[in-house]
Amino acid sequence: MIDALAPIFVGPLADFADRLALADDPRPGLRGSELLDPAVLGPILERFARRYDQPEPRAVASMWTKWHFWMLLTPVVAASLLLEHGLPTDLDEVEVIVAPDGQTTAFKLPHGGGPATPADGFERFGALVDGHIEPLIRALAAQSGATAKVLWSNVGNLFENLLRQIEASGLARGPGPAQARALMASRDWPGRRPNPLFEPVRYVERGGDRKRVRRVCCIRYLIPSLELCSTCPLEKARPA
Repeated sequence: MIDALAPIFVGPLADFADRLALADDPRPGLRGSELLDPAVLGPILERFARRYDQPEPRAVASMWTKWHFWMLLTPVVAASLLLEHGLPTDLDEVEVIVAPDGQTTAFKLPHGGGPATPADGFERFGALVDGHIEPLIRALAAQSGATAKVLWSNVGNLFENLLRQIEASGLARGPGPAQARALMASRDWPGRRPNPLFEPVRYVERGGDRKRVRRVCCIRYLIPSLELCSTCPLEKARPA
């Protein structure tokens, strides 16, 4: 565990205390940028696929991203929004600890980061997006055939859900949550491209209840043993 982050690793975040470590952690890892190499990423996805009886490559990549980015975003976003603490996350900087079954379990960072006072959400999360999420999604899409839109939707769903829980906790004292909300409300990433994190989920009324619904399906249903998730935008059951 990184000592500066200890205050956030309590309650529901306690299980993430060992998900971020420093370079001297004895667990073996691979350089994050190695995941961009098909010769490395392909076998990792193949090992991950063995948990399913009838794996489908696009759905396997989608499910893998959920695990990978859950392990990464949860502590990194919590540190940013609760502690105003920035962390190094570039694929060129971090090592990824991968279990024998291909699942990402933790990250080794080159240093423990430090105080950060970004002007807006794009500055707050720009390095995370540009240095880790975007290049890895490009590699995963090329490897599996899954669209980048689907994989970005997984990131957005995780990001919004984590933000919602942090807001509900009342523990954030800085501008971070408001900046994160503003980021997701913007159609464009300043100066260059559409915002891949724009409105990843919607809240709709169904049967008198307010329901959280993803904008884009994660395509997990392409694996026959998996059902539609509780936030799926598809209203029908699995296609015949």
